[in-house]
Amino acid sequence: MEMELESDIQKIEKIYVPSELLDREENMVDCRPGGYHPVALGDMLKSDRYKIFHKLGHDRFSTVWVAKDHQLERWVSIKIITADKTSQSRELQHHRALSKLSQGHLRSKHIVRLFDDFILDGPNGRHQCLVYELLGPPVNWMLSSSPHECHVAEERLDPEDILMISTHLLEALTFLQENGYTHGDISVNNIAYTSDLISVLSEKELLKVLGNPEADDMRRVDGEPLGEGIPHHFIRSTTWPGYPHDDDDADDEFRLFDFGEAFTRDTIPEKLAGYVCLQSPEAMFTSNFDHRLDLWSVGLTICYLAVGSLPIHEWPMNALINSSKEYYYGLPKEWQQRKERLRRDAEEEYGRALRGGREPPGLELEVAFRKTVKEPELQVLLPIIKGLTKLTPSNRMSAGQALFLIGMPHEECYATDEGRDVKCY
Repeated sequence: MEMELESDIQKIEKIYVPSELLDREENMVDCRPGGYHPVALGDMLKSDRYKIFHKLGHDRFSTVWVAKDHQLERWVSIKIITADKTSQSRELQHHRALSKLSQGHLRSKHIVRLFDDFILDGPNGRHQCLVYELLGPPVNWMLSSSPHECHVAEERLDPEDILMISTHLLEALTFLQENGYTHGDISVNNIAYTSDLISVLSEKELLKVLGNPEADDMRRVDGEPLGEGIPHHFIRSTTWPGYPHDDDDADDEFRLFDFGEAFTRDTIPEKLAGYVCLQSPEAMFTSNFDHRLDLWSVGLTICYLAVGSLPIHEWPMNALINSSKEYYYGLPKEWQQRKERLRRDAEEEYGRALRGGREPPGLELEVAFRKTVKEPELQVLLPIIKGLTKLTPSNRMSAGQALFLIGMPHEECYATDEGRDVKCY
């Protein structure tokens, strides 16, 4: 993977004049037939209904934009999926089904709302476009952490926000699992603040929140014209410099978004494309996983919010193996055959990181929690984290159990190590 990335960078440097945004935004190698659609500020989409205004971000398979819906006079976000991924994506199908299931279901309010969809024909192919409500920034923005650094946060949220995010995330997960859905990529990158005000701000006020768009001209080293499918300007994603808006009465709600890796009981994928440091052990040690991998990811996400780091971090194999005696009580027998190979691979990764001057956080979850989390109101999270991150999927606490526990008096709560039992006094 590292070699492939280096190869892409070398290709880009040979073709295009260096630019800061070339390293920060979507990979220019994927601005090709089958790849990203070239978007420019001011572009009009779907018969001039939507006008592109700013950029929210990107991932491997899409770019996401702020647009003005001129029909309903509100701001929305538009996710434009790569042409290659469009034919494979089930995100629209999942949202349509979840929308029907959400009728009268209060817990569904913590799932992002899909407003519209359409197909966009461009020089790089046909692109699925999904129009969502405009949310606030993702939680990782409040933690001052990079979207790609999922094991250490630079800041820690207030206890009230930590409990609220944890509660809303568990409510969203309970709704999904009761209806047979798995998100597949839960992290602080895919949980966002909500704001009713942001969608109806004036253009001037929205720019205060998002900042003025910044763009670098795209130029070839050889001076030749850009290809048809190449954007003429590379646009920087917003860093939300003015959030929250001065007049915004916080909704105190959070929504789970990005269902690009979601699946149902009948459509379990062969592999996952989410963050390695949040992948469940069964997805790493075996090829058999199901909806319970979301329990693991939610447990680690709550741990990350409370502790500010992940005891199980970007060296997950090493962490799982080396912490087994203290917390995980050994690997299940059916995983033992892969243990030694994984140990060697993990130790190599670990060694490279240490040689690079990076020290990982401590590996013991409970020790890290008790050392960092002193607030009485957050102590209820420890048994929830432990219950959700059981090594064996069948031993994990359900989302409903965790949700029940988080709402109970929390003078002293714990989850038994033998299974999924929860006791509170």
